[in-house]
Amino acid sequence: MKTPAEVREIEFDSVPLDSRCNESFALYYAQTLPPTELQPFLTSLTVPLPMCLRIQQSVPRLLREEIELEFLSLGVSPFPFLFPFTSTPSPISAYTCSHEHYKSRAVREYCQKLKSSHQIYFQEAVSFLPPMAAAPLPNHLILDMCAAPGSKTTLLLELMGCGSGMVIANELDGKRAKQILALALRAVRSPGAVVTIGPGQTFPDLQLPGGGFDRILCDVPCSGDGTLRKNPRIWNGWSPKSALELHSVQLKILKRALKLVRPGGEVIYSTCSFNPIENEAVVGAAIVGLMVENENENEQYSSFEIVPGPGEGEWNASEGLTSWRVPKLTTREKNNPEWAWENEEQEPSAVPRKRRSLFPNAGRFESVNGMLRNCRRFYPHKFAGGGGFFVARIRRKANGSGNGSGNGNGNGNGNGNGREEEKNTRPVVVDKHSAKLFELDRLEMATITNFYGIEKSDCELLVGEGKRVVLVTEGVKQTLMGRPNGLRLHCGGLRVFEKFAEGAMKISGECRYRICQESAEWVARMMGGGKRLVKLNREEMILLLGKRNVGLEELDLTGLSPGGVVLTVKEAEWILVAAVASSTELHCYANESAVQPILEYLVKEIKM
Repeated sequence: MKTPAEVREIEFDSVPLDSRCNESFALYYAQTLPPTELQPFLTSLTVPLPMCLRIQQSVPRLLREEIELEFLSLGVSPFPFLFPFTSTPSPISAYTCSHEHYKSRAVREYCQKLKSSHQIYFQEAVSFLPPMAAAPLPNHLILDMCAAPGSKTTLLLELMGCGSGMVIANELDGKRAKQILALALRAVRSPGAVVTIGPGQTFPDLQLPGGGFDRILCDVPCSGDGTLRKNPRIWNGWSPKSALELHSVQLKILKRALKLVRPGGEVIYSTCSFNPIENEAVVGAAIVGLMVENENENEQYSSFEIVPGPGEGEWNASEGLTSWRVPKLTTREKNNPEWAWENEEQEPSAVPRKRRSLFPNAGRFESVNGMLRNCRRFYPHKFAGGGGFFVARIRRKANGSGNGSGNGNGNGNGNGNGREEEKNTRPVVVDKHSAKLFELDRLEMATITNFYGIEKSDCELLVGEGKRVVLVTEGVKQTLMGRPNGLRLHCGGLRVFEKFAEGAMKISGECRYRICQESAEWVARMMGGGKRLVKLNREEMILLLGKRNVGLEELDLTGLSPGGVVLTVKEAEWILVAAVASSTELHCYANESAVQPILEYLVKEIKM
């Protein structure tokens, strides 16, 4: 079965060059570009998008170095100017090559092998921009409102590093959240990762300290015409109708985000569309809409500013638009190749209320248009390494002076003290389908810590989730214990221990919890040199990973008591594999995709 990426590659090559055009598209976007740029812009969209990927930060250092060397030998180069707009050194390793070069058998097969073992993540270059613009700190509380498939969320988690923070990855589609998003986040192995299910425009107020989230990403559903370099079939059916239809939900999502961000915090709004109806119109209307809603009550939602977005250096970004034309709902007029435009001379009051948000702001709100210049547009004729993209950084001004943190602990980079927590007057709504984080029974926790030789003080952030024990951050524990009002939680934290199903295997040991592979490193570190850390030689580890079940006598481990263990290799102690010992055998429970890179490395080492 072909992957979506492979299907897109086949589709791109199957679309003739002379079909990669659309007269209506050209006429529509002539309004947004200088005349001298229109033809280079259209031509750039007929050139296939370069392949771009990043190496997962969870990949061990030695394996990462091997991947990097192999990329260089295959002609896959480091991305040359990934993050020129941040003063913080980036931990991200990104690589790229042309579409034609990626089609070569050696490159494609190697990349697909790495993808299947979750060592790399294919991600278009411009989609790195929203997480980088957010500049997350380790203590930040962050919400990604429309997170699937997870490329931006996983990058956020890697940029945050280790700390007390949290990233909630929210997704409307439950199937995508469970099968795609949750799997992507597991590969990052972060205790601060959380997956929730629900519409972004009604995401509940979690009553966070400091008045809201430090950062919110709104990478909203859009018409996607910025992806023409990888989805050329969009050419045939393109029309501005989809942008007009999506504008309303995009606006609702952004307005909700602006209400949930703390004073001093930022909302990063982005689309992969060129259309101002989905971009500047949404940003301007959201800010003005909150000003109007609250001008007769208080000013807590009216103080927003659009700060300059990313795009310096070779990204070569363009400023946001301050004026644009609005197409009529009736599409094109008969016998006229141009789109029918709304009357630009009419008074704002003459525009139907439901359509006013489509237009540039006028009258007393005209000053908002000036701020739109700080939005950033990315065009493929200006940055050959990417597709079309739009990013806006919207900061909620702090209510007062001072240097308060976004989450109330004084360590953030915000510039305000945050508003006082508002009283939640809404009725409690509990989603019966929601997962639940709960405090572990003391006796059960003592059984786990005693068996694995872990200090109780190291387990303060271990909580229960169904039949699992997960490691969470302070931010997750303080925010999501129990079932928060109106929130549908799918999963949260880093899976550490999992309870055996009754009768799953013959174990009569003291502890019925096995170690999960993604947390083998954490457990090994907490155990120190404990009795449940078992050292094998390279040949024995190869045997176990290949067969999955090996007798204890064959490994000279007859004295090993039943229960979970972490296996390591005497000659390479960075290798850590979760396994379970029964009375007669050692079982490797880790997914094949997780251990295959280790197996290949060990086989290669023996042959050298």
